[in-house]
Amino acid sequence: MDGFIEIFEMHKRDLFGVYGEFPEYKSFRHIIEVEYERWLTTDEAQTVQLKKLCQKKKNKLSIDDWILAMTSWGIPVETIAKISGTPAPGNLYYEIACRQEKVMKAPEKILYNTIHIKETENLYYNDSRLMEFNGTVLEVFANQLEDNKRNLVILDRSAFYPTSGG
Repeated sequence: MDGFIEIFEMHKRDLFGVYGEFPEYKSFRHIIEVEYERWLTTDEAQTVQLKKLCQKKKNKLSIDDWILAMTSWGIPVETIAKISGTPAPGNLYYEIACRQEKVMKAPEKILYNTIHIKETENLYYNDSRLMEFNGTVLEVFANQLEDNKRNLVILDRSAFYPTSGG
């Protein structure tokens, strides 16, 4: 794990010239450790999903099935071909590139300065099944995207998944 963290630190240094200094994120290492553990078991779970899909489709995967397995499940094209017993469609990478071009978005603009607020404790990474928790409201922001309604709440701790409302 120390090697991964060292790579991330080098990456931060490389990006310094583009983005400036990154603020310290105290739970970063813990998040990387949790995600790494999940990644270790992902291949098995995704292979099971692919085998079920192949069985359902009688090994006749559509281009959409190939793209799903590659881009959403992270299964290499060689593995899909081996499990399905069929070669990859000739236009597979072209089709993926075309679809990605259609969904590319401009980088998000930073609307709120939260540098002065204590980092939210991510309870999700300790217990992803947690359905209730207590937290303290640290700040309430006027939502610039919703007519300045005061509906953006920053908590000291949260069990919400970080990219889905946390």
